[in-house]
Amino acid sequence: SCGILTPKCDGNMYDGREPITKEETEEALSSIKNNGDEFVFSGSLDEVQQFFELQGWTDGTPIIPPTESVVNEFFKYTPLSKDSVIGNIPPNYRKVTVHQVATVGAMAGCPPEYMPILIAFTKAMMNGEFRKTLSSTHAWTPFVWLNGPVARQLGFDCARGEISSPKNKKLGRFIDLALINLGGYDIKKNRMGTFGYLSSWAMAEDEEAISRIGWQPYHVLKGYNKDDNTLTAASSLNWGNNLTPATSNADKILELMAWDCVEKEQFALGGGTPFVYRTILITEYVARDLAKKFANQNELENALIKTARRPLDERVYANYWANPGSSFEGKHYTIEQHKTKIAQEEQAQITNTPNWLFWTNKAQIETVPVLKKGKTAFIVTGDANRNKVLTVPGGGMATIKIELPANWNSLMKDLGYKPLEDYFINFSERSNIAQNIDVNENTNINRTQIQYPQGKTQTQYGNKKPNRNANSTRQYQHQNTRQNQGYQSSAKNQKRPSPEKYREMMQQKRQQYGKN
Repeated sequence: SCGILTPKCDGNMYDGREPITKEETEEALSSIKNNGDEFVFSGSLDEVQQFFELQGWTDGTPIIPPTESVVNEFFKYTPLSKDSVIGNIPPNYRKVTVHQVATVGAMAGCPPEYMPILIAFTKAMMNGEFRKTLSSTHAWTPFVWLNGPVARQLGFDCARGEISSPKNKKLGRFIDLALINLGGYDIKKNRMGTFGYLSSWAMAEDEEAISRIGWQPYHVLKGYNKDDNTLTAASSLNWGNNLTPATSNADKILELMAWDCVEKEQFALGGGTPFVYRTILITEYVARDLAKKFANQNELENALIKTARRPLDERVYANYWANPGSSFEGKHYTIEQHKTKIAQEEQAQITNTPNWLFWTNKAQIETVPVLKKGKTAFIVTGDANRNKVLTVPGGGMATIKIELPANWNSLMKDLGYKPLEDYFINFSERSNIAQNIDVNENTNINRTQIQYPQGKTQTQYGNKKPNRNANSTRQYQHQNTRQNQGYQSSAKNQKRPSPEKYREMMQQKRQQYGKN
């Protein structure tokens, strides 16, 4: 058996059949309030799973039992005391402490050194722009991306299959459990997705790629220092359905991205809000080709806003017949009247017909914009050997600084990690060079200082096409294995244990749980 610490904050369960008196409420709350140190259950591994599910503390999939010894490890990796209050987390406004964050991290299977990242996401849960869509019937799914050297040090994947890599998956699992236990989100009650929700996911921006193409990473654009560590929380209504530019022409790639933004709104057909948040994921070589024309993401965003326009008639038809908030049918309000309203509110203009609508044989049409300044994030990430762009419409974003304890390097050394400073990247020097590709050939900067992949020169890098047969899984884990604790660098290097060995390992785990 194992003694289990509660992940739940102040709260109660009620079946709604009888009115609750004030006295009963106070009695119930006083019976369950604790500082997180009390044991709430003792039993076998299977019994723990059943108990947690019945309490509503899991999403139905197995958890790691948060025993005292497991949870206590997390406190080493934060400058905060375990009783420090992170805040009152919506939607139930529970008072969440560091101790409860650690408990949920343990349940998700996160290594203790993830603790600063887990606290950063917990803080993001209080941001209004990020959280306000999470209870919607349209099923926004939360996700995060990481910036800064700690993501590389801990081995978060930013390449092929990144959201499915084990380390990234554990952080995504924490997000799901944090929504339940820290925020109080409850399926069928205050989390009302019509068809349910996807599992949350985690990514990292490929800052090595960013340094080669000459842009700045996302957190620097938001005002942080390049060696700061940040977590950005966002939400998605779409995944997959990638755009694959079959050209290296920056203008044509921009045009394709603009068309993709027109097609991918928060609501199908673009029938809802006219201007929505989007996260646009771009693989390295597509970003490199864009960087030849657009010196930075700000220039790219401005050009995209100008190009991404949809026909006014199409917008009006969608918003009239597929309006997510109102129905105009049967009312004394015609679609012609609605067109006048939309044209005025969304600043319709006569513009050149977008190139993707060449088949209309019209030189000009009345259009409306679909993008608004400051609502689009561009993240360079994913398999560099795939020419991919993924436009992810969703809710607002919140960027939170990840706070590390002063003795972080010492703690990480004990786990077999290299120092954080080994993962610093100099963006400024490389940016000055890469931003002059095909723009300013008279620069005096020594371009040979730049380290391009596979020993290529800048010219070779600028002309290289994605190699779709190459293994581009450039995970950082191979430099940061915790081999002294039985961790391996990546799945392909792990040997599956024999059935006999697996049974022996599980027996040892059960015995360990019994000791705790």
